[in-house]
Amino acid sequence: MKNLSKRDYSILIGSAVDHFDTALYSFLAPIFAQLFFPTSDPIISLILAYSVLATTIITRPLGSYIFSLIALTSGPAVSLSYSLIGVGITTLVLGFLPTYNQIGVYAPILLIILRFFSGIFSAGEISIAKLYILAEKKKSEALKSSYLYQTSVMLGIVFASFASTIALNRQESIYWRMCFVIGGITALFGYILRIYKTEKLPLNIKQTLSLYSIGTVKTLWDNKGLLLRVAITSGFSYATYSVPFIIMNNLIPEFTEFTLENMMTSNTILLIMDMILLPVIGTFLFKFEIKNLLLFTAGIMAITIIPIWYPIETSSFAYIISIKIWIILIGVVFSDVINLWYETIIHKPEKYLIVGIGYSIGTAIIGKMTPAICLGLYHYTKSPFVIGWFMFIISLATILAIAWPYYNDKAKI
Repeated sequence: MKNLSKRDYSILIGSAVDHFDTALYSFLAPIFAQLFFPTSDPIISLILAYSVLATTIITRPLGSYIFSLIALTSGPAVSLSYSLIGVGITTLVLGFLPTYNQIGVYAPILLIILRFFSGIFSAGEISIAKLYILAEKKKSEALKSSYLYQTSVMLGIVFASFASTIALNRQESIYWRMCFVIGGITALFGYILRIYKTEKLPLNIKQTLSLYSIGTVKTLWDNKGLLLRVAITSGFSYATYSVPFIIMNNLIPEFTEFTLENMMTSNTILLIMDMILLPVIGTFLFKFEIKNLLLFTAGIMAITIIPIWYPIETSSFAYIISIKIWIILIGVVFSDVINLWYETIIHKPEKYLIVGIGYSIGTAIIGKMTPAICLGLYHYTKSPFVIGWFMFIISLATILAIAWPYYNDKAKI
């Protein structure tokens, strides 16, 4: 593609591979619920399987912190290379993990440990790549890079959904294991491509360790307003993905006649639609003010989500798909420009650290924990309406985070 450098291509390829690996667990959670968290109540098993993602509350900020400091001392390219190989190794090992029937309680313990380390490496990849691809570019070029980055994210997720759909329709364990083995091997090839296609600097361990001090904590505290705004907005962006593509897939079969297989088949189609819409819609957005676009999309979500959610219990499959499409469209516009907004409001050498930690907190608490929270709310209330109210609250918080002009600290924007 015109105006894209070798560095940009390596970032896009690495991003697709990383998101393929990390999305697999979310899509295959119903299998992990059965094999690693067997209980008499399938919903409880599913909640436990998704609760493994709670480790991201620790791993995402920790991974962003570690790899942001590596980026500061040794360069973003080095940071991205080490994060990708870490994702590849942990994903590969997950494909060979014994189940509960084979080793008992040690199986979920090992699963949590693997997901812990996978989360650290994945956070390093995501937090650095989303800004590195925008560096030193004009608005039109940066916007193009922003929506192409989001497209690469969806490309990885599309392949993950396709592979997961096959695995969920097969009884043999070899299928879900092959998904992780292939994902791990692909990530390792991505690492090889990246180290040959990008500028390389040696990993400066001594200088990196010297930054692990109270000074970085002070930097984060001084920029707490920015951290909060990044956390809330990134959480909303992630929720526009997790609600239609993960939560609805597992929740709809609980109170309708539609099966998980039905939902997953439509999932892959909608993911492809999402991937196509990201660059198509993105090409028209450069004419608009970024902040206004973000406010508009979050506002539309807040106004519409509860009314469209209420008929869901007795609705047709077509209506359920239309809700998914509506949330996806809102998410596409928001995701196309959100990284560019971060780039324009943060003019600091520590931007990788600030955005990385803020993004990690937001996607961990609001994003990754959303499936477990929503399924838990449904389990105890027996009402699917709580999901609509959950999204409404997140939307309002996002509007406030974007509209708040200045946070009264040292991080004025």
